[in-house]
Amino acid sequence: MGVQRRNGPQSWMRLPWVDRSSGSRYRVTTSMEQVGADVTRIKTYRDVLEAFRYHPDAKSTGPDGRVSGRQTVGLLRRRTVTSLAVLTTHVGKESNKLEKVEAGVEHDPDEIWTECVDAKRDLWRTVVRPVLRMMTLVKLEGLGLHRRSLFAVRAGERLPHPRNRQVLIEAAGTFAKERLSKSGIEPPYEDLSACAVLVE
Repeated sequence: MGVQRRNGPQSWMRLPWVDRSSGSRYRVTTSMEQVGADVTRIKTYRDVLEAFRYHPDAKSTGPDGRVSGRQTVGLLRRRTVTSLAVLTTHVGKESNKLEKVEAGVEHDPDEIWTECVDAKRDLWRTVVRPVLRMMTLVKLEGLGLHRRSLFAVRAGERLPHPRNRQVLIEAAGTFAKERLSKSGIEPPYEDLSACAVLVE
């Protein structure tokens, strides 16, 4: 019989575990039945392997060319990625800590996120307004906005109220998706991305 080390894996379940951000101490378990206010469940190797078995690979496509999902079967291929310059956002070097934010270790994303804003890349001016100018005034007036305001917004003389701005972005996105679909291009899900693809 082997000698058990004091701090070996056999003792991990009995040791206190500490949340580094809050300092709170917990006991750990691998059973859902034992979870409580001061007991948290940790993943086992079985949990990780079971999740990996059906884990979708967003970077790959299936044999049919569609993004792979949980039920995709067959040889996977890498997805083709097209960069849209107008949607590129420059961020500071601290952005590599975003994984800590997603993991819940770092609680304030503003502390580690530095965005370098370029006025020439304003998405309203570069991708939304060009699409609004492609749309007929009749279609835009159906959104409940005044004709004079629409003229000013499309000409870039005025920014719409935030509420109307969101309505116009959604309308431009819907229009862009319809145009792209008619051209045989699968449109992106996001409204701004669809507008960007149409403008490009």
